Amino acid sequence: MSISAKPVPSSQGQTTRHALKVLGVLCQVSEPVSIAETARRLGMNTSVAHRALATLEATGFAERISYSSKYRAGQKTAILVSAFLEGYGLREPGIPVLRQLVLDTDEEAELFVRLGWYCVRLVSVEPPRRDVPVGYIGMTTPLHATMPGKALLATMPEAQIVRYFDFMDSHRIEVDRAGQGAALRDVAEALAAKGYVAGSEDEGDRRAGIVFPVRDEHGAVIAAINSHCRSGLGDLAVLDRLKTICEGLNNYLADDPGAAKTPLDHVPNDSIILPMDRPLT
Repeated sequence: MSISAKPVPSSQGQTTRHALKVLGVLCQVSEPVSIAETARRLGMNTSVAHRALATLEATGFAERISYSSKYRAGQKTAILVSAFLEGYGLREPGIPVLRQLVLDTDEEAELFVRLGWYCVRLVSVEPPRRDVPVGYIGMTTPLHATMPGKALLATMPEAQIVRYFDFMDSHRIEVDRAGQGAALRDVAEALAAKGYVAGSEDEGDRRAGIVFPVRDEHGAVIAAINSHCRSGLGDLAVLDRLKTICEGLNNYLADDPGAAKTPLDHVPNDSIILPMDRPLT
């Protein structure tokens, strides 16, 4: 006996494609967006964007802000992102390390990982006094856009870095190859010499802090811990304490190399295309 799949009507398939594109916009932005803005970003007719948002709202993947015509990603979208990120082996052992950093510094600490050619915020722990978080879990940027991402990119083989820049070009993200190449070399040298690198708030990086690499059993940097305790740069005792705490995650990986695995290890970097929080040049 054979079972044949019932073909999906072309109109239904088109509606689904529109909804997925709109959902991509909602996941990309950090603030709620209007129907008109969504349509503009996608080059889509306003009525089509409206129908797509209505579909996403009805299914729980989008929600409309009260007394507003703007939308944001819904609870179901957050659940999907959270479920995916829980597939990272580093998430569970990373949480107590970040908590210890926060206890010692009373400043936010974050763990970033690489997903394809992107830097993704995997875990964040904030001090009790923090009212507004610096970013959200799952926040995505190009690797070169923030210092945690640079730490992940700078230690790759030169051929991989060239391939990264080619990927950015193919997706119309302009990158100053010469300038970024020099910056990456500086980051690689700092990590090798000092075991950390400091982000610069002057560059407009709201996640600027002290970045410590997390390495697998082969010495490759697979994640980056970002402590917002910039005062540690002027206090060697504090800095040594931060380094010791972060080393705990490296020790965990030495005992359990399997924790370095990610949900998409088998997928080529070029095949992973994600919406980004901030496509910086």
